[in-house]
Amino acid sequence: MDRTEFVPSIPKYLEDELSIIAKNHQFLEYTIQLDNGSKHGDGFMATMVGVTLRGQQYHNGLKMNFELPLICKLLPDSIERRETFSAAVLFEREVFFYKTVLPIFIKFLEDRNINVHDEFSMYPKCFVTLYEPQLDHHLIIMENLRSSGYDMWPKTVPIDFDAAAGVLTELGKFHAISLGILDQRREIFDDIFRLSEPFRELFKGNGATETMVSGAIQETIDVLEDETEIAVMQTVKDNYESWFREYLSCDAAGRFSVLNHGDLWNNNMMFNLKSNRQQLRFVDFQLLRLASPVLDITYYICSSTTQEIHQRFNDLLKIYYDALATFLTKMGSDPNKLFTFNDLQDQFRQFGKYGLIFTPILAGVMVSESKDIIDMDSIKQDTAVAGLAVLNQKTKMLLKNRMSSVIQLAIEQKWV
Repeated sequence: MDRTEFVPSIPKYLEDELSIIAKNHQFLEYTIQLDNGSKHGDGFMATMVGVTLRGQQYHNGLKMNFELPLICKLLPDSIERRETFSAAVLFEREVFFYKTVLPIFIKFLEDRNINVHDEFSMYPKCFVTLYEPQLDHHLIIMENLRSSGYDMWPKTVPIDFDAAAGVLTELGKFHAISLGILDQRREIFDDIFRLSEPFRELFKGNGATETMVSGAIQETIDVLEDETEIAVMQTVKDNYESWFREYLSCDAAGRFSVLNHGDLWNNNMMFNLKSNRQQLRFVDFQLLRLASPVLDITYYICSSTTQEIHQRFNDLLKIYYDALATFLTKMGSDPNKLFTFNDLQDQFRQFGKYGLIFTPILAGVMVSESKDIIDMDSIKQDTAVAGLAVLNQKTKMLLKNRMSSVIQLAIEQKWV
């Protein structure tokens, strides 16, 4: 393979890993094209760089043009941003998912003759993971899903029921694997799922994170008009820290604990918008945790869906459970013994209001234009910032409507 001329703006360790990928894909010669891996407001904890390897390969004795689109995830350059948001700790957790958890999940399914390609493909292909803090080498290289027609759901367009159903279907299967391993290979479960709670790192002595969460809740209180809804959110603001301690303790959900994505909202998933909106990939596993499955579900539904979807909440819950139960059965476990629909409903009564904590800060992003999303490098540990977006009169009204529907759902479902 010929030596290629590398773009000087990428770090040497990334250059080395791209060389290995090019060699493994039998490039004869190649060039590197860089672009922005994400738009402002799409991601907050890391730096994304788009890389396309372009060159030639031999096919049937002939040189043919070939390109490999990739996404490279690195820690932000700003040391203060890293420290403010515990970026290195969270990066290590995502590396742990791709390097350790995912291979275990895949082997467990393959050992039970489950076609992983067809049945469990809710993640991007990962080529490289590096976590070497002593060298300041932090890297994840994945396929660029946009090259296959995937993209984030447009912020200005409410997600439709079919796409939301696709999310809950994939989430049900993801959670089912934890229950299957717990049932059939408990020793594996105990070995790999001793995860510390990531929010403890984010909130540990961190005034910026606490101010962003409580400030976003206060912004919601300020835009609401209904007294009952205001009272609900005031209760959230007064109690969210104690709810954290209760809900996120390692034994809060008991035998129903599963591996959670931990940060499941529309910014952290990619949809096949061109051909099948129910085909999707989850990304950004930095807040991976062991907890009740309800934490993922309520976080997603509250933060990323609107009134039309809330009115069909029970339909979505059934879709989630049917996917979980069906996948558990395929793995050889009995959902009627491990996790019934009644168990799921009981878990919602206990943990459902968790979604109300983060919806104000996430919904603020969902209703805002990119130019109104704050620059993460500008936030210091002692910075007083409410939420992740600067709201104007229009976006305040959009936030009010979103939050009003979420609160009414919580009241109807008796979470509060």
